Order: sequence, then structure tokens, then C-alpha cells
Amino acid sequence: PRGLWPAWSPNGRRIAFISDRQGQNNVWVMQADGTRPTPVLLDRETRFMYPSWAPDGRSLVAVRVYPTPGRGWHRQTSEIWSLPLDGREPSRLLGARLMHYDAPSFSPDGRYLYFHVSYSTGDGLGLLTVGHRIQRLELATGHVENVRTSDPTELTPDFVDALRRMDRPDQRSHRAGYELD
Repeated sequence: PRGLWPAWSPNGRRIAFISDRQGQNNVWVMQADGTRPTPVLLDRETRFMYPSWAPDGRSLVAVRVYPTPGRGWHRQTSEIWSLPLDGREPSRLLGARLMHYDAPSFSPDGRYLYFHVSYSTGDGLGLLTVGHRIQRLELATGHVENVRTSDPTELTPDFVDALRRMDRPDQRSHRAGYELD
């Protein structure tokens, strides 16, 4: 695909989009008239989806998808990344084992990043999606909370059990702010 998920910049002068013109789905920015397509980040090992502009127009966020060992792109691990446009290094905002992120969108004041997340349980080939949430990340503090009106906001018991069973120390600190006990 030469152009997926177009997103207008706040001032209307540029468009962020996803393109595989360098071998993999990466984030690009072009002028509103389609000229000067420029990659924001090129990575042949991962794929990007759903670019979204920060309200100040100085950075983007996008979902970064990794292949799952032994499953290729079938079962995907995804994270939300910040992509500065001023030359600073991109950085991961959210990512945890068994969580799948989609559709990040900034609040108009830039204080929050809203997104969809689904949760899976199991390892290997037996993944099962056990819940979906719309959540928001407070960018200044890193605090994540569910966005709800009347639905329960707890994680499903299956997902909490799966998190407790995780034995990889490098993943324990990336539970998106959830306290299990």
C-alpha cells in the first residue's frame, strides 16, 4: 500500500500516512498537495498503523506492530509510539505483553491520548481475546485509566490471572499502570 490511514495536521498543511514504499509499513508525512513525501521512521522489522497528530503539530503517535515469534503477523504484539518531527528519538508510550493497541487520538488540549486496547490471555498459539476498553493516557504522568460511563472498569479475571502468571521480569514493569493487588 502506498498510502493508508491519512491524518491531517492540525494546521491543515501536511498529511501523515502509512506507506510501504521503503519495504514495510512506516509513518510518512507529505505536504497537503501530495508533494515531498518524507519518512518519519523507517523500520523493516515492524509495521506502523493509525498515525495521529499531536495538537501542536510537532509530533505524531502511531501504533507499532511486531511479528509474533512462530506466528508471523497473525498474532500481533502492538505498542503506541511517540514520533517527534524535530529530530528527537521516537519513544514507546505504551506496550505490554498480551495487550493490543489501536486508534490513538489526542485530546484537543494535548493532555491525554485516547486509544482502544484489547486484552488477550494465553501463550503460544492459544491466545484468546478477553476484553476491550477505550482508555486514556495522561501524557504528563503516564497514568492510564479506562474511559467509561456506566460499564465496569475492572480487568476481566482471566486477564488478571494471565498477568500474574507472567514470569518475564522485563515485562513486569510494563503493565500500563495496573495494580493487581
